[in-house]
Amino acid sequence: MLLVPGCHFFTTMAPVPAGAAPKELAGLAALALEEESPFSEEQLAAGHYAVPPGAGLVVFAAVRRKFAAQQEAWARAGFVVPDFATWLPRAEAGAGVVVLETREAVTALEFGAGSALPRKILSRPVAAGLDSETAIERARELALARLGAEGRRVHRYRLAETPCTVKGGRYRFNWEPQGPTPAKSGDHGFLTAAQLWAMDLRETEFLRGKRRDFQWNRRAWGALVGLGIAACVLVVAEFGLLGVRLFDAARQKRVEAQAPAARQSETNRDIVERLAGYIDRKPQPLELLAYVNDLRPRSIYFTKVSFEGGLQMIVEGATSALAEVNEFESALRRAPAIGVVEVKNTRAREGGGTFQLTLAFKPGFQPGAVAAAAPGVTPVSSAPAVTAIPAAPPSLPAGPSAAHAPRMPLPASIGNRDLQDSGGPVPLPVLDSSGPMPVPGAPGAVNHGPMPPSP
Repeated sequence: MLLVPGCHFFTTMAPVPAGAAPKELAGLAALALEEESPFSEEQLAAGHYAVPPGAGLVVFAAVRRKFAAQQEAWARAGFVVPDFATWLPRAEAGAGVVVLETREAVTALEFGAGSALPRKILSRPVAAGLDSETAIERARELALARLGAEGRRVHRYRLAETPCTVKGGRYRFNWEPQGPTPAKSGDHGFLTAAQLWAMDLRETEFLRGKRRDFQWNRRAWGALVGLGIAACVLVVAEFGLLGVRLFDAARQKRVEAQAPAARQSETNRDIVERLAGYIDRKPQPLELLAYVNDLRPRSIYFTKVSFEGGLQMIVEGATSALAEVNEFESALRRAPAIGVVEVKNTRAREGGGTFQLTLAFKPGFQPGAVAAAAPGVTPVSSAPAVTAIPAAPPSLPAGPSAAHAPRMPLPASIGNRDLQDSGGPVPLPVLDSSGPMPVPGAPGAVNHGPMPPSP
């Protein structure tokens, strides 16, 4: 940015017709300059500024040959504008004089009441070889005397060490108030790139190419900024994905650590489901035994029970009345849940006998079914209550020979549904498929008391 001292310019003001388009302002400025300037357009470095839009034009021009030595610097600069023109966006409607001070020139702008368009602009150079403050003060006095500003309100501004700052594509020139002059708010006083191009003093063809390059550079810069923002977003997203991957890896490790327990749980569940299915499909041995026990007469008791294939039962029993074995067989054959009944190895003994019974239950046997007893046979479950069992069997009477002693009849076995006099269940003896049940009268056997001798 190059600021040309205002002492090199002459200025003029031009009205702007109502409804004039922005493209027409350059033509209106050229007409105003042609009327006021004694030089041709090719000899002038000119520009204009609309103050404010639609209120009027400030047109300024300088003889181009005065800047011949500075053309190289002008070609490298972004913008080349008069120093006083950068203050014009701050102008407010009100009578008075505004003094703009730089190290090279002091410019005075005279304003009328109710107008933001200056009526007259006068500039004086700052003399070289003197103290800067003294030279600026002398140039200011000359400019004010020329305008006849005695007794009028004067506001002074001086250009700061950093003349311009750019923010959001807008250019703000730092004019600092001097003395009692109130400071202007930072909300106004900006210039856009389009306004600066209109004030630029360089040739039209050069400005056209410069402006085109500026627009391309601005677009390229915008694209670069966009790419930078996109790259930042991608980097942030990559860090986010990295965090997700780390979290997923940690979660995968936890899953792998829990995999053995999960497999064991699945195995246990499979075993439980198999056992549940097995229990649901097949009746248990005690349920089969309970079904047969409901049909057993009281004179018969089991000495050994074994199971084969889930629904087959082999029972070895003893009885004090061998005839009831046939009745027991008939009751089993009539039972709806039993398909095969076979009695074999029947052996008669003094006071009773022994037998072997083979049973095969029908498929689909329901444990809750109730067996029907044989006619004339009293099943265990409907037998009268058993009296209390003595702690020890009574001693046999002494005689000349044990063979002549009265034989103890075989006691009836206790079913799983027999009740004591107290109403409580009588515990069943433990069934052992590896050997016979205890024989009455033997050590450890339960004796139910003597039975009357058989006739």
